[in-house]
Amino acid sequence: MLPDSADRLGSESRGVSNVIGIVMLVGITVLLGAVVGSAALHLGGDVGPTQPNAQLAVEDASELVGESAGANVLEITHEGGDDLETTGLRLVIRQDGDVYYNAILAKDTYERENGYAPLESDASGKFASGQAITVAEQSGEFAPGKYRIQLIHVDSDSLLVDEEVKIN
Repeated sequence: MLPDSADRLGSESRGVSNVIGIVMLVGITVLLGAVVGSAALHLGGDVGPTQPNAQLAVEDASELVGESAGANVLEITHEGGDDLETTGLRLVIRQDGDVYYNAILAKDTYERENGYAPLESDASGKFASGQAITVAEQSGEFAPGKYRIQLIHVDSDSLLVDEEVKIN
């Protein structure tokens, strides 16, 4: 009788070992999946603001004011895509590597890199598809020539326009 009961005890303990092994493997798999999933979700949260999708064009628009006004004018046209807040756009104008203007576009006048200069804009509020913003310089310092015009989306720190424009 003794060998029968020992055989039964031995076979039952083997079945329990298999169940415990399977439970442990499933537990480790679930734990590993939770760790990887939580790491992936946290990485996506640190991305920050995205660049707006807007098609913009810059051109010389001196003919808009005529020669008698004494102004050189740029026109920035929104040709399609996302609406933009002008308070979140920075205008940078360069010639031969020198920065002439670097300011938020929604202001009426801009600070020049080395002091005040009367650069004016009609930008206000939303800048939507089909609209144009006119930027005029009245002091005569904005001489005819080639200028590099950059429009930067401040929140995402992304470049929306980087064009060279010849002003007559």
